[in-house]
Amino acid sequence: MKNPFLIPLLLLYPNFAFAKQQPMGTAEIIFLVIFAVVAFLAVAFKEQRLNDPSDSTYIYLDEVITTAKLLPSPQYRIDMYRQSGNPYKDPFIWHTNDGSDMPPEDVINHVLKTFRRAKIEDVRVVTNNEQELHICRSMHQHGRKAEGKKFKGAIITIIEEIS
Repeated sequence: MKNPFLIPLLLLYPNFAFAKQQPMGTAEIIFLVIFAVVAFLAVAFKEQRLNDPSDSTYIYLDEVITTAKLLPSPQYRIDMYRQSGNPYKDPFIWHTNDGSDMPPEDVINHVLKTFRRAKIEDVRVVTNNEQELHICRSMHQHGRKAEGKKFKGAIITIIEEIS
């Protein structure tokens, strides 16, 4: 089934699943109204968190570059992981050939491509300082057997040069 909300609806209100049609009772109408209000409030709460300018914990992908506090560096380490906690890709080092500092926007844009490919529009900022940027999916994606295989987040860390 394409719609994940259809299964609970069929379980809780089986008249949709069976050919026998009966008029809805008072308890069923009350349950349906409560379910609709809870669903609306959940969506409204998520949108409120994203649109709050004073809260930089939950942000849209387009705001990650302006929110990031990473400093320019010649080397960055990028770790990407799945919802299960396992690596999504092998960790790799993003560096310049001549050893000069590169802007962190280049590395962040590389990571944001993976978020966009996974169709993630908003993220949760776990860590944001001069040495590390850790961003992940704001909501857990429930996807049946492939649930743990979904992309969750990335950690960008500055690698200090060894003298």
